[in-house]
Amino acid sequence: MITEERKVRIMELIRKNGFVSVRELMKLFGISRSSIMRDLKELDQQGFIYRKHGGASLKNTSDLMSRFNEPAVREKEMINSEAKRMVCRKASELVTDGNNIYIDSGTTVLWMREYLKDKQINIVTPNALLLTKIPENFKGNIILLGGDYSIPLESVSGMITSGMLENYSFDYSFLTANGTDFTRGEVYGYNVAYSNNKKTVLQRSSKAELLIDSSKLQLTGFCKWADIREFDNIFIDEYTGENAPDNLVICKGKEV
Repeated sequence: MITEERKVRIMELIRKNGFVSVRELMKLFGISRSSIMRDLKELDQQGFIYRKHGGASLKNTSDLMSRFNEPAVREKEMINSEAKRMVCRKASELVTDGNNIYIDSGTTVLWMREYLKDKQINIVTPNALLLTKIPENFKGNIILLGGDYSIPLESVSGMITSGMLENYSFDYSFLTANGTDFTRGEVYGYNVAYSNNKKTVLQRSSKAELLIDSSKLQLTGFCKWADIREFDNIFIDEYTGENAPDNLVICKGKEV
């Protein structure tokens, strides 16, 4: 079991039981005390847990995006919908007939359907919910990836998904995130498998675009999967803070 997967399991146990001891974790994973202590130290530094004598307990995660406080995708669909629509409208300007593009999981990218329907393009996606939203008069072609299907997320991920992604090259990828930190210059997810698939997409893309609404700012996620500078553009509805990256595209008030 890789370190990130083990940390997810540790978080699940703490969430369920409130406290977990180092001895329990050593026995469960069959690894040394020093390895467990290293995992707990990293989780503590990320702000997920409190290390206590002999073990760890859960920290308040209201400002941390993880699988423990992330709602199901349909619950999020209409949250900040106008901001998401604004971002998708601007990002879709990049796409032209003949492009091969990747559209990520999540709800932020769902609104791209309105602005891509008349374009003769190939879309590759893990996003099963997107398929239910595509207009009947869409002129392009859609390839739905296979993999481990998540009912709450209505999307696929995992090794099968990653293997399929290795067979494609994208003119543009339109990626989403659970959290971003412009000060640190980092982009986060809360799920190891989904984050690894996003890394694969980055490697297979000529141009990588990040689509977020302003609610995703200053949220620390469980898995860092990219640096801000890896994206050609970061599309956001609005931004009034400091440390704005050079590739930030503020979409509020911009018309297509």
